[in-house]
Amino acid sequence: MKLELFKYIDDVLDLFEYHRQELVSINKEVRNYFSDVLKDDERALNLSTRIKTPQSLREKLIRRNYYIKYPTPFEGFKKVPDLIGLRIECRFIKDEKEIYQKIIDEFRIYCGKGYYASNINKNIRLNLEDIQPQVLNNGFKIYKLDGLYKNSKTSYSFELQIKSLVNLFWGEIDHKILYKNYNYMIVEDFFRDIMHSIIDNLFMVDKQLMILYDHVTNSDASGKDPAEKQLKVLLSKIIHDVFINKIYGELGFVFNIKASTDIIVEFIFMKLKKNKENSYGEDFKIGRA
Repeated sequence: MKLELFKYIDDVLDLFEYHRQELVSINKEVRNYFSDVLKDDERALNLSTRIKTPQSLREKLIRRNYYIKYPTPFEGFKKVPDLIGLRIECRFIKDEKEIYQKIIDEFRIYCGKGYYASNINKNIRLNLEDIQPQVLNNGFKIYKLDGLYKNSKTSYSFELQIKSLVNLFWGEIDHKILYKNYNYMIVEDFFRDIMHSIIDNLFMVDKQLMILYDHVTNSDASGKDPAEKQLKVLLSKIIHDVFINKIYGELGFVFNIKASTDIIVEFIFMKLKKNKENSYGEDFKIGRA
């Protein structure tokens, strides 16, 4: 039995090596297609692709019992869903859904068995019947689409993932600690609790970063200097705290003077700008006759 299994795996790996150059060519074509789709989308930070390594392919054949499911090596080779892998990286979790929607809008031609093709390249197809995001065995949600490159001569499977920065980070941890660590089963519940704690904290970080990003973007779009705005807020707080302590020391109670301190800061900045306009020396430049 073991000899038959080892021969099966070796035969699949031989097929993989035989078709490697064709996989390299298809990988490039698929990458170029999705790069063009997302070239003007600021939400997409990076598009990375890879061809499965022989070691990774060997592990998958064993872990997923390909020898039992697909009796012939050729069938097993064709059933590997991620011989080619693509990953679109974006900033925030909410961007994952928006990029997913943008991509599937490109695939309108039904090809059968849940697959749809694009008008631009009919060889590239995506399965759009799976519910997204998919829920993995570990409870993690991910936008993962099965793809198929098919022309008149051949067909190869590929996998497309869409991941935000925090999900990319968490996914790498999960993949290295749990997915490929066969010893973790002894303390599975402990690891699961820790991993869920990590992802919860990462979700909070994602929300905070999104708030910060939106704030900076809105400040830039309004034409205001965000540094000046933040300086005004800081000065107003300093003035407020100084006077509120003074009032409490003298009267024994406090009241809200924030509006007044904001007006004081605005007056200070207006005065500074006026003085700068009257300072001709700063703008005077020596020219050549």
